[in-house]
Amino acid sequence: MAYDNLDLRSFQHCRKDVDLVCFLLPINCPLCNLPTANTESRIPPYVLPSPFTSSLKSPRSLILKPTHGDFITSYSRACNLHIGITDERGYVYDFDEKGLNQLSVWPECLPVITADMYDAEAWDQALQSVCGHSASWHESRYHEDQWNCFDFVLQFLRQMRHPEVSGAVTMSKAEFCDHYLTKKAKRAEQYIHLYRQALQDGCVQVPKTAS
Repeated sequence: MAYDNLDLRSFQHCRKDVDLVCFLLPINCPLCNLPTANTESRIPPYVLPSPFTSSLKSPRSLILKPTHGDFITSYSRACNLHIGITDERGYVYDFDEKGLNQLSVWPECLPVITADMYDAEAWDQALQSVCGHSASWHESRYHEDQWNCFDFVLQFLRQMRHPEVSGAVTMSKAEFCDHYLTKKAKRAEQYIHLYRQALQDGCVQVPKTAS
């Protein structure tokens, strides 16, 4: 699916304790029923930042996508996720049942780590070094649980001497997911839920929690 999703917008019309989320401004406020064109909003409509982007807009990153389908239309907590690495230009390197894939583009992905701490040359050199061990990433070695896309990414992080996975203590795949992916996935799920509600209902009322 091409990354051509509509912009999700939020605003407050008559109440500060309820955000209204929609794609198009409703003719009448669903709370007070006054016409939105002729009445002032407490907070004018603004675009809610999407957590999803094209890999080409997320260079030097670790990125996620559903193994099948896309986030907005197909994702659920039961979906398997696939992880890859982008180079300085945003092209993706990843490992799956077809072996090592290089220089692909993911139209819709979720960045989970963007490594501004490393320069482009060091990042791409480490990526090419890991990919150079082609026997490790042959399709015959792929195993859904024991040797998969996350192993490819962890090997890269070790090559980069990333502080979280280098040294005496090696981060496991489960620890990596808990540390890096859980919060990102929860925020993405919240956005997907709002997006699907807005598609269904037109305008979603989101009560604000007391601070």
